[in-house]
Amino acid sequence: TGQHNRHDDKSPGCDFAFSGSEFIYAFAFLSQKTGEPIWEQRAKLVMNYHWNARNKETNLAPDAPALHDRYDGNHAFTTIPGPHASLLLRAYELTKDRDYLEVALGHLRAYDQYGWDEEAQNYWGMLELNGTPVPEYGDPNTRMRSVHVYDFFQPVGYVDVWRTVLYSYEMPLIAAQSYAYAAQLSDDPQLKKAVERWSIVIEKALPPKTGRRWKMNLEEALPQIRETGGTYAENYGRAISFFLEAALVLDRNELRVKAEGIAREAIDHLHREDSGLFLGHAAKGTYEATDGVGCLLYALLQLDSYPEIGPPNF
Repeated sequence: TGQHNRHDDKSPGCDFAFSGSEFIYAFAFLSQKTGEPIWEQRAKLVMNYHWNARNKETNLAPDAPALHDRYDGNHAFTTIPGPHASLLLRAYELTKDRDYLEVALGHLRAYDQYGWDEEAQNYWGMLELNGTPVPEYGDPNTRMRSVHVYDFFQPVGYVDVWRTVLYSYEMPLIAAQSYAYAAQLSDDPQLKKAVERWSIVIEKALPPKTGRRWKMNLEEALPQIRETGGTYAENYGRAISFFLEAALVLDRNELRVKAEGIAREAIDHLHREDSGLFLGHAAKGTYEATDGVGCLLYALLQLDSYPEIGPPNF
């Protein structure tokens, strides 16, 4: 069927789009390395499982199609144009099979069409599959104490650019990178326009900071964050990479300059001269790979080699 499970418990479960795309890309990679048709078949089985779950009128796909009784089973988030579409694009570049490209572009066009709020100049973080955005309700820090235990993870309202945790299934910076990547692979003007829109969203959210979702929890766990400010290394890195990619797509040098400014701030916040290492977050005082230091290092290399920036750091 193409249904999969993020949890290794040998039973149906959480078929999140961001884990499904990992399977798709892995299978596409194996098909190239082995030449065995089974791997291409499996890649497309998972890809079509997610694509076929979409609303046929809007082309918006749910994050986790099998979870009918949960909000992530009937809403679209930035996980779809973000990590899911991005790895479909990578699978296309790897195999040159346009099926991957066309499905990726379908996801990207749909989220841009229904997720963009022209008046607010911002993207919604959560959409009903009919295209209706889900607005913010209540205080994002206290809402978790007033709703169903799982529902407080919802990425309602506009996107939270500087996300603090994975749980909200919100990945706007990866989504922005996906649009920039797709705009380089396709001549679709809608994708180029989406890159312009994401540059507006991210620029308005500067400087990098603690995102509004889970802010209270993060400040309770790391009280020194109120003094250090800043964000995680991954967020710095993806923002730098996006502005470099956008500068090339839109032919706007000021976006490269914006990337340089973010890079300087990242170095000021995270680099430690005594060890030469980058911290995962200025408030943590430690290097942790899961904080996305690799994304930041890759982005700094891209900045150094601009305009030959290489593939995106998905």
